[in-house]
Amino acid sequence: MIDQGPCIHCKRVGFVRVEYVIKGATTNMDFYCGACDYAWTRREEDSRSTPRARRRVGDKPERSRS
Repeated sequence: MIDQGPCIHCKRVGFVRVEYVIKGATTNMDFYCGACDYAWTRREEDSRSTPRARRRVGDKPERSRS
């Protein structure tokens, strides 16, 4: 994917390529400038990494008694 922002090294616009690199629970955005061959990485915060309440397989909701 081509990023419309400038390169942080040479400041040229239209030459930056973005790749999402996912390894386990971390997601990084890798940027590559085709004009000056500079590369840099930005870590993306994953909103799904926050712990969620999970039910175990054997857990069943309590029955209501009428």
